[in-house]
Amino acid sequence: MTRLIRAVVKGFKGLGKGGLAVDLDGNTVIVGRSGSGKTSLMEALALLMQSRGG
Repeated sequence: MTRLIRAVVKGFKGLGKGGLAVDLDGNTVIVGRSGSGKTSLMEALALLMQSRGG
């Protein structure tokens, strides 16, 4: 089983050029104000999982 422990997403939808880095060890809660990129992060992770056959 493959386990994702860190994600760095740059230039994807609402995350902008600077991007976003997230450590995913253990339980992870994504919070932020409206428009901060939470949904974009989830969509990027979903695309990653689809590309790996997950």
